[in-house]
Amino acid sequence: MKRFSMLALGLMAVLVAAAAMATSAFAVQPSNLPTGVKAFTGASEGKTIYHSESGDIECETAAGTGEETSNEPPLGPFHIDFHKCKLVGLGTICTGLGELTAGDILVLGTWHLVFDREVGKAFTGLTVGTLFLVNLVHFSCGALILIETKGEVLCLDLKPTEANTKHSYHCTGASATKANEEWCMGGEVAEACTGEWLLPELEESVNHAPFKLATELALGNATYAVAVTGMI
Repeated sequence: MKRFSMLALGLMAVLVAAAAMATSAFAVQPSNLPTGVKAFTGASEGKTIYHSESGDIECETAAGTGEETSNEPPLGPFHIDFHKCKLVGLGTICTGLGELTAGDILVLGTWHLVFDREVGKAFTGLTVGTLFLVNLVHFSCGALILIETKGEVLCLDLKPTEANTKHSYHCTGASATKANEEWCMGGEVAEACTGEWLLPELEESVNHAPFKLATELALGNATYAVAVTGMI
């Protein structure tokens, strides 16, 4: 009987370990279907507002391109040209380093598909965002203000599970120090983040001062040649 009990306990331990491994193995990651390399074009819908220590900067329009070079998880490079950018209030035009047209700012980086939720709110359903990792950008607003910005912009995908050639997203930074959404570093099990919820960290430096927080408020879209569904 004692030997049987020990065998039973051993079997139970094996089953518990297997269950734990299965739970880990079935952690959900967002993905875009169909899989494979996909290119897209993008555009802003209305103005893009950059909240920063130096004040709000508005860009009238933006157009971009990108591609999905991996699907596990989905990510790839992006290229966005902002046009007619100016410092709100002063009306000073802001222009990127090396740009030939005043008011143009080029932003490069990579994007990643991630789980998303409102800051501090319950993660209900499967909500997906696009995390833009922004390379260092230099631009000047007039002769006296040099701005460097880098970091992360998180944008909620509005209808990720619908099969469409066009998908819209909303970036909802409310002020230079307040992001409205956070993203999950890791997968999802039973509507819970298996990693850590993180705030996007966009930063700026004015005239080479230490970097401080910034955010972006924008509505934009991405258009694919084929209908894309965010299977999550």
